Amino acid sequence: MAAIATLSTKEVAALAGASERMVRDEIAGGIVTPVETARGRAPRRTFDHRAVYYFTLLRRLSLPLPAGDRRDLYRVLTEDLAACGRWTRTGGKLRHADLAAIDTAPARAEFEKRLSLYRRGLERIESRGDVLGGEPVFKGTRLAVRHIGGMVRKGVSPQDIHADYPSLSNDDIAFAAIYARLKPPPGGPKKPLRFVRADSA
Repeated sequence: MAAIATLSTKEVAALAGASERMVRDEIAGGIVTPVETARGRAPRRTFDHRAVYYFTLLRRLSLPLPAGDRRDLYRVLTEDLAACGRWTRTGGKLRHADLAAIDTAPARAEFEKRLSLYRRGLERIESRGDVLGGEPVFKGTRLAVRHIGGMVRKGVSPQDIHADYPSLSNDDIAFAAIYARLKPPPGGPKKPLRFVRADSA
């Protein structure tokens, strides 16, 4: 599976099915370490796709873990380590010194499926100024991706959405549900500046 080069904090949260606050708390606590690059006044934080695996697994674990254990778990999963701190990894299982072994296969399958779906979905959308003011739509349509995703989030079944919009595949609808979790940038659609000469007194 081809990986997406970098992911934003919002993308990691949406793909892992976690809250954005959860991701930001892990950054603030020094648990996870994004790559920071300068962008204006605030640095831009990006993640490797394996961060999605960490947050997917963390969300699925029913037991709270101390910060040190979470930090070591993040390193095991994102640096491909066989052991770190009280964690050891063999095959598809993780073992903590004080816990039973954890089967990571379900979390890995979920993360890989969602990441692949997201990668393919990004290739299916476009943003054009002459269509819905630049709102991202599915290519060749006037269907806003966030509108379709919002329907899913409100409980409309994929079958009902497909009945109303037969040009959309099941993958399109599933992708839209993920994409709708990404907040649009602040402000409305950009309009060109119009300069007017002031009347001379």
